[in-house]
Amino acid sequence: MTPYYQLIWGGNFVGFVDPPHFQLYKNAAVFLRDFPMLRFEFEPFYENYLRRVRQKIENNRENEVEDTKALLMILNEFRQRMPCACQGDSLKTSLPQLAKVPSLTSEDVLIFGDLRNQRLSFWRGNELLISYRLGIWQ
Repeated sequence: MTPYYQLIWGGNFVGFVDPPHFQLYKNAAVFLRDFPMLRFEFEPFYENYLRRVRQKIENNRENEVEDTKALLMILNEFRQRMPCACQGDSLKTSLPQLAKVPSLTSEDVLIFGDLRNQRLSFWRGNELLISYRLGIWQ
């Protein structure tokens, strides 16, 4: 049914078949062309992508990592053109601190995306409920 809705089904993926998965974009490289600000989700795994491509090439199975090669190419383009806080070991991992907002009540929910520190946090009123480091799939 995914072609009818103009979606891509993970059962048709090459190299890593993922039947319970569907997505709007053909691959991550095409996705990042439209949303370059989200590259921080992929940068932490750059070395893993590179290692996987090299292994497949050594085993004459390069055709299984065409999407990964395209992803590495777009990440390399970004690295040349745009600095990213997601590179390097200087990432802060502390929990976010927000100034108390008197107008927030315990019925208010705030979703706070902190791209500099790569965290997504959920607050109820002025109380931090949970905070996730982005780039780590949960």
